[in-house]
Amino acid sequence: MKYFFRGIVIFALGLSLSLGFHWVTQAQVSQPIQRENFSSASSRSGKQYYDVGQFSAALQAWQQELKAYEAEGDKLKQAYTISLISLAYQQLGQWQAAEDAIASSLALLEKVPDKIGDRTRAQILNRQGRLQLAKGETEAALQTAKQAEFFYDRSGDSMGVIGSKINQVRALQALGLFRQAQKLLTQVEQQLDTLEESPVKVASLHNLGNLYRQTGNL
Repeated sequence: MKYFFRGIVIFALGLSLSLGFHWVTQAQVSQPIQRENFSSASSRSGKQYYDVGQFSAALQAWQQELKAYEAEGDKLKQAYTISLISLAYQQLGQWQAAEDAIASSLALLEKVPDKIGDRTRAQILNRQGRLQLAKGETEAALQTAKQAEFFYDRSGDSMGVIGSKINQVRALQALGLFRQAQKLLTQVEQQLDTLEESPVKVASLHNLGNLYRQTGNL
């Protein structure tokens, strides 16, 4: 895996953010390679704006999408989109608005039948964990990442499980629990070895390499 990691790390540096997958390197992976000027938020999706760092435009686009889902009465898509709106607010430094959006999205999920919204719930929890870590609520971020892992596991999303574990490692490191963090890192590396190559695996390996570097394990 070391040789594979070496070969892909340069590519990983250029990856765009996979929304909702993990908050450990969102700020790093989502840095725009180039910036573009777009005339209106309706011409591109919120994710496209987000990936090039145009967070206000992403917010506007997602708010428009939310209106459409409200008109359709699709609560699952509403919850998901509101959590994306929270991501945009986070990037804009509007912490209270971001927190309110996360709370609204989780409240909407309570109206979705059990297990149907498991993967969406996990994604929303990841966005909540990112917010908690940014606000210094590290213990809460750790518990949120564990909850996200549970829902990813129940939905059968193995990459989501790994992403949630990486989030837990970051929180454990921030709490000074380095032995626990190292143990979990070893588990994550073993799990990644069993998975087929994919852009998400590349991003996970990039995260893993960063975490090893930060602990001095070059």
